[in-house]
Amino acid sequence: MVSPRRHAHRIHTDCDLWEETYGCLSQHQLTTGKMLVGELAIGPGDRVLKLGCGTGQLSEFLARIVGLNGEVVGIDPVGRWIDAAHRSALPNCPIGPCG
Repeated sequence: MVSPRRHAHRIHTDCDLWEETYGCLSQHQLTTGKMLVGELAIGPGDRVLKLGCGTGQLSEFLARIVGLNGEVVGIDPVGRWIDAAHRSALPNCPIGPCG
């Protein structure tokens, strides 16, 4: 079994390979994520933990749903994605590393 820390390192070193295709994959994940969120009873004032937030697109979508009285906390093991997520993060949507 691969330790979470080693797995996160492997993801980090592989992200150069993913960078060119991540935008396309991310858009598909966002579309699918929005459909799944529609099935949940998330509303104003709720608190949501978004694991594997990537560049934060779905986290931002969720933050708009929960509003300023709610909170979405996004975490991801890849620093590059966290940096991208910080650029568009809303005040009620802190993003940070895991591990």
